[in-house]
Parts: sequence; structure tokens; C-alpha cells
Amino acid sequence: MKPLAKIGLVGVGFIGALALASAVVAIHVAATSGPDRQTYGAMFDFGEGCIRRSFFATPICMSCLAFGRSPTRDVASGSG
Repeated sequence: MKPLAKIGLVGVGFIGALALASAVVAIHVAATSGPDRQTYGAMFDFGEGCIRRSFFATPICMSCLAFGRSPTRDVASGSG
């Protein structure tokens, strides 16, 4: 895979992660709206921040695992 294609794939991963994280947080906010949300707002903000960070960490880790390794050699055929 060419480097430009790898960069594009990682970029698409980040856009997908942003869309998915936004949807999950919106569902979480809708499901937990009520008086507790106003009283304990800092705890809810912290939890939503953790959700967002976990969704952004996933494409970073996956791209590092997929593209950060060296090409494998076929030892059995003797090539490479």
C-alpha cells in the first residue's frame, strides 16, 4: 500500500471515529438527561470525555499496528 493511501485510510478512520464518538455521546446525553445531570455535571463531562478519547485512541492504535510494522518476509520460499 502506498504511503498516500495509508494517510488517507488513517484520515478516514479519524473522521469515522469522530462521527461515531459524537453519536455515542449524543445518545448518552439524551439517555441521562435529568436533574442529576445538572447537579453532577462535572462527573458527566468527565465520562463523556473518556468516551471521546477512547474512540480517538482506537484508530491511532490500529493504524500504528497496521502500518508501523516492517513488511513480513516469506521465510519458506526464501524471498525477501
